[in-house]
Amino acid sequence: GQARDARGQTTVNIQRQNGDNWDTVAQVQTTRDGSFATKLVPGSTGTYRAQWSGDVPSGDHASRESWPVTLRVK
Repeated sequence: GQARDARGQTTVNIQRQNGDNWDTVAQVQTTRDGSFATKLVPGSTGTYRAQWSGDVPSGDHASRESWPVTLRVK
């Protein structure tokens, strides 16, 4: 993925939906351009997203989330 709004390196939290909450199941550091990759082996079907915080081009510090994705395990 890519944390597009982040300027410089930041930590991305991979989160799984748990009812109304999102639990962090993995963390990964981005490269300088915001790219990141990690391996996730879910044991069951679940909905996941990436969440990160950092300085955005406007100069503010903000938190961002990706669109949720459902991973189906057979």
